[in-house]
Amino acid sequence: MRHVVAGFAHRPGMHCASTAMADALRPAGLDLTEELALGLGAGLSFHYFRSPGLSPTRFFLGRSVSFEHDLCALVGVHFDERSVSGFAAAWRQIRDWLDADRPVLALTDVRWLPHYASNTHFNGHRIVIAGYDGGHALLADSHFPGLVEVPLADLERAMTSDVAPVMTSDCIFGVLDPLERPPLVPGLAREAIRANAAEMLVTSETTGVSGIEALGASLPAWAEAPDAAWCARFAYQVIEKRGCGGGLFRRMYARFLDQAGLPALSRLASDAADCWSRLAAELKGESEAAHPRFEKASALTRQVALAERALWERASDTQLTGG
Repeated sequence: MRHVVAGFAHRPGMHCASTAMADALRPAGLDLTEELALGLGAGLSFHYFRSPGLSPTRFFLGRSVSFEHDLCALVGVHFDERSVSGFAAAWRQIRDWLDADRPVLALTDVRWLPHYASNTHFNGHRIVIAGYDGGHALLADSHFPGLVEVPLADLERAMTSDVAPVMTSDCIFGVLDPLERPPLVPGLAREAIRANAAEMLVTSETTGVSGIEALGASLPAWAEAPDAAWCARFAYQVIEKRGCGGGLFRRMYARFLDQAGLPALSRLASDAADCWSRLAAELKGESEAAHPRFEKASALTRQVALAERALWERASDTQLTGG
């Protein structure tokens, strides 16, 4: 028997989590663009990872790990997220919520979602389960139009994968409670921008603008990594290809700033996105070589850090008058 959450509508987007959150918030009573969802959740960040046990051994990510919960906290929606051991128990709860016409947000590993045909693991991929049809789940998933039918056996593997970045085989899923009254978005946007700036300007060797500076300083040593070509190729993909809208989410964020009525700040975000794209182009070119050259990439990363610092220092202004 086929069942789809009453009134649910998927709007395809660029990034899995911001698309999923916008999809799930509409039935809860708040209609946001994907860009507004990303920005209100203070969704930009930078995290630099280095470990011989990772693949690739050096990589970075450009979005906040707490984006979904930060978005819900700001707009006043309760996110009932659970971590359940075993897919059978998780699916029973998911079915109960779907039967009550509540779409379910879930974390998955794209390696096991057949519509991606990917050999690369990433189990921080957010989707919405909007229904079921016999032995299939009906998923709303980022850029894919409509609902994607996924066999439950594949969904089980996707939800119980224990690889990075989540590193647990528990099923993580939840629902949003309905809003009593929609919030006033313009004022919230400025609050979210300042919160995002505070996170990006914290001094750290692995996060924020200082983490970007640390990346630039360490890039020449990437050439000595046993998987140097894979590190370069993956970095290019993270910046331009892997569901971020280009420029490591900064192009999407620039559109959010435009929608929030802050054109001057939007231009700074676009400048940062352009710097990230130039770095990506350099890494893409190097990735085909047996021994990639990272000196130029290091210099380009310093330009990225300067552009990011200009963006976030301006964004930390408490007034944000005129953008």
